[in-house]
Amino acid sequence: MIQPLPRTTVSPQLAPFLRGYWWKAGGDMLAVLDGEAIVRAMPQP
Repeated sequence: MIQPLPRTTVSPQLAPFLRGYWWKAGGDMLAVLDGEAIVRAMPQP
């Protein structure tokens, strides 16, 4: 289950590109990226 990121742990510049986080079975945390937000932020040719 994807959990929302606490805003205090993420820089304001990075927050728009993250959807949340997910805990792996071994206790590792994985950041879940927002691919659409990343593509929208890319410079247009």
